Amino acid sequence: MWRYLSAAFLAAPEVPGLGRIPVNVVALVGIGILGFAHPAFWLAGIGLEFAYLFSLVSSPRFRRIVDTEDLVVVAADAERQRADLEAKLATDDRSRVANLAAKCQKVLETQGGDDPVLVGDSVRALDRLRWLHLKLLFARHRLYQQASTEHPGEIERTLAECDRQVADPKTPENVRASQRATAEVLRRRLEVKARRAEILAEIGSDLTRLEAQVDLALDEALISHRPAVVAVDVNVGGVLDGDLWGGSAGTVDALDRAYAPAPVKAATSI
Repeated sequence: MWRYLSAAFLAAPEVPGLGRIPVNVVALVGIGILGFAHPAFWLAGIGLEFAYLFSLVSSPRFRRIVDTEDLVVVAADAERQRADLEAKLATDDRSRVANLAAKCQKVLETQGGDDPVLVGDSVRALDRLRWLHLKLLFARHRLYQQASTEHPGEIERTLAECDRQVADPKTPENVRASQRATAEVLRRRLEVKARRAEILAEIGSDLTRLEAQVDLALDEALISHRPAVVAVDVNVGGVLDGDLWGGSAGTVDALDRAYAPAPVKAATSI
């Protein structure tokens, strides 16, 4: 509430030829000066100021505009953190990120519009979409970086040899026990590699879907020329849990918070 009061008190609309002028502050100074001539001006000023602040702070539209302006400050730091993650990607992935960013910018430019609330909603939705896209690319980069280069076929051949020795009655019991343990490890490795392949396939599908969503938004913007919120989200939490992020875990958590979807307010009836 305090930030809304502060924003209302210091509101500075753009005045042609003069720039941004804190009209409310200027008006209060003027009323303060007039009050020395007659105290009634002070009483009238207090009443008008209270009515002015109450009308703005109680306006959902004004609060949304303040929220949008606050996000600009948060977005500056988030953009820097996002750039740090992008720099760690391969060249092809960085090109993919840049291509999506260019399309998102084109959506905003094509939509145009003078309504700061609707435009702000589009900016937030597209920024979240870009973050999810980068997060998936970075997750894929980490999966490739951490995985061994050994092909599953090589593991399967080693496993087959272990099973052969276990089944061979000529194999000494101590060797057979060791081969059983080795076979168990190899089967677990194959399971992990299969799960990794599933995750990579899911990431690839999600990346394609996000990029298609931006293409759709651009197509719709070219037709409507109106600000429209891009409603998209990808639930990647369960897929990308664990120690996948390494030293970048703090950055990923901060960006998750910065680009978290706005909470849905429950409708109330009178």
